[in-house]
Amino acid sequence: MKQLFILSKENINISVKEVIHFLNLKTYEVLENFLITTTNFYEKSHYLAYTKEILEILSECELNKFNDEFIKSFDWNKYYKKNFALKLNKNKNLEKTYSSIIFNNIQDPIVKLDCPETLFKIIFTKNKVFICKHIVYTKDYKFNNYESHKTHKRPYPHPSSLHPKLARAMVNMLGQNAPIIVDPFCGSGGILIEAGLTKHKIIGFDIDKIMLKRAYYNLKFFNINEFTLELRDACDLQKVDYFVTDLPYGKNTKAIELNELYNSFFKELYFKKAVVGFPDFVDYKKIIKRYNLIIKEELKYKIHKSLNKIILIITMK
Repeated sequence: MKQLFILSKENINISVKEVIHFLNLKTYEVLENFLITTTNFYEKSHYLAYTKEILEILSECELNKFNDEFIKSFDWNKYYKKNFALKLNKNKNLEKTYSSIIFNNIQDPIVKLDCPETLFKIIFTKNKVFICKHIVYTKDYKFNNYESHKTHKRPYPHPSSLHPKLARAMVNMLGQNAPIIVDPFCGSGGILIEAGLTKHKIIGFDIDKIMLKRAYYNLKFFNINEFTLELRDACDLQKVDYFVTDLPYGKNTKAIELNELYNSFFKELYFKKAVVGFPDFVDYKKIIKRYNLIIKEELKYKIHKSLNKIILIITMK
């Protein structure tokens, strides 16, 4: 099945890489804020944070060949069920015209604008046009309401917590092969919440008892009941197969102190794959080189004017 993913424009690089690593895509095409690929797997695609909608591509053509005759020649009956509506991503003034053409080319047509059984979409890009059928709205799922996941909405908030949408994307970029996801610096539990909501087995470590208490009640608040929290120094870990973490940093902490912490963490650690957030003022490339790690992806996320988050997907050589 050929699919079209409508991506968030907030951060196209993160949007694209989240889909690629979550679905382990080998071949794909990116046109503007659309990712096109062939896959039969989309059952868990509603977990994607930076994908707005997923469509099945029914037909496509070059933009200069798209016209009323092309619409008339398409076999709409093959995909029509009970009733339909049509949406366009551009040129919305043409929706009524194109809907009339489709109506006249369907047997026993019924138009239903609100929650139609068959939602057709015509997607225009710079050079191509795609006739599609809607499969998934990610926003339809309650656990994708990231505004309600923000730290100030939790019973035990903490300002260091990642934006829930980014935390979810980092979890997704780890892929679907991780039986257990560990956050070695779990803090108040932001990453664990998103991993728990997407049905992963989760383990959180932190050196601070108060932070672990925050994480415990925050997880319970989201009805996540299966988890392990442990008072533990992440720098003592020797093996964690898969982990996602936002490395701790503080406004008043010197970069040299953070480098010492990060070096201590990676020094003896064995892992298969990790998604790690670094503050951009730290020489993370030096740390990666020192421990012979491989950077699969390097992404930038703007926190505010004076700080960017560097998201790395890393493996060991």
